[in-house]
Amino acid sequence: MNALKPEHMTADERLDELAMILVVGLMRLKSRQSSYLSTVPGDSYLDLMPAQSGHESVKTRTENME
Repeated sequence: MNALKPEHMTADERLDELAMILVVGLMRLKSRQSSYLSTVPGDSYLDLMPAQSGHESVKTRTENME
């Protein structure tokens, strides 16, 4: 970005500065959005069967009585 005051810049330099500000803003906005890969089911930590999760299964009341 340019440190010059706008009144010391040419019209082209001001347009370039504005374009750079808009590009940086769009890149930041895009980086905050979820990626396409997060919507595709498959290998994900949340896509594990209970037996694969690493946590002990919760026993039901009838299982505890046996």
